[in-house]
Amino acid sequence: MKQAYWWMVGMVGAVLIVGSGCATRDVDSQSLDPESVETTAQVDGGAEAVEEGTETGDEAVLTPPPTPDPALTDFEHRRIEVIDKVEAGSDFAQFRDRLATAIEERDRDFITALIPSDGLVYGFGGAMQPADLDLDDEDSWFWQELDKMISPESCEVADYPTTQAGGDVWVCPNISASFYRQYPPEAPTEEEGLGAEFETVIVYGRNVNVRSAPTTEAEVVGILTNELVTLDQAGMEELFAKADDEPFGAVDGWTAVTLPNQVRGYVYNQYVYQPLSPRMLFEAVGGEDWQMVRVLAGD
Repeated sequence: MKQAYWWMVGMVGAVLIVGSGCATRDVDSQSLDPESVETTAQVDGGAEAVEEGTETGDEAVLTPPPTPDPALTDFEHRRIEVIDKVEAGSDFAQFRDRLATAIEERDRDFITALIPSDGLVYGFGGAMQPADLDLDDEDSWFWQELDKMISPESCEVADYPTTQAGGDVWVCPNISASFYRQYPPEAPTEEEGLGAEFETVIVYGRNVNVRSAPTTEAEVVGILTNELVTLDQAGMEELFAKADDEPFGAVDGWTAVTLPNQVRGYVYNQYVYQPLSPRMLFEAVGGEDWQMVRVLAGD
């Protein structure tokens, strides 16, 4: 059940989860305007921000979302721009809409039909059959991975070999590809070990809270919007040490980070990606039926 996800944790070291709850993403796939950032509600796991209002006749008067404290964003920001390359109304766009609905509804049959007959290759592991993916458990690691990979609604054609000439392979999400274009990492030296890309956390969402502890009850110590911060290795080790009896998944839980001002905190995993996080590859096999031909992870 957990082998693929534990492999990813071991390779990248950034997806330890010790919480639960569900969060709704509010992302911006275009260039960020500082004023729009300052007027968007804050979000994290189990604490979706909703505009409240009162009824006045036939109209509802909405209360503006709270403005984040400027002190919580007073540090250097390394923004990332992620643009969806899918053309509206295209065959792949229609397929992606159906896929998103199937994931939301936990449609086991739809997902099973996308898996190649010889199995789904996940990362560096062997081919996995539907029975290996725990599709009967609606909160399994694979359903959470699917949620996280499709929720940004941002894909592009991948530079990846096709199974047949003339076809395209789409990658979802394209957050990793965007990172490598905007922040190409330097080759690591022997002293640096795995290099900066393994220590980079991409927080993708608007006004995402950074908490002082891995719970929505903890103090907010920072706010991030579509930007890069550093993985807190010591914080992750502490989470690992406490995680023996805790549920885990790609969405439910927390990642320890260090902000540019050296403040340490935790970000809800719904909004956490890394350069080598899992990405789905899709191809129209035979020019007709879309299949999930591979999941890239840790490459």
